[in-house]
Amino acid sequence: MDFYVVTAGSERELRAFFDRIDLEATIIWDKDLSIFRTYEVAGIPASYFIDKKGRIRDQRLGWTSSSLGEFKDIVKLLCEEE
Repeated sequence: MDFYVVTAGSERELRAFFDRIDLEATIIWDKDLSIFRTYEVAGIPASYFIDKKGRIRDQRLGWTSSSLGEFKDIVKLLCEEE
């Protein structure tokens, strides 16, 4: 299973943030917001969870202290599906 994070903002701030959290993912820096525009992202941060068949199964807007744990749980469920 591949895990990607598409992000925008200051490269320095993003590096500092991702250095602090335990996350194994490919980070894609959307400098010109073209990916955000393509998917009509309404706010940042927005999280989309896509299953093995390419369907969006969950999406979240915002970030709280419990988000990382919730995200790991969603990813675990999606990984267990056939």
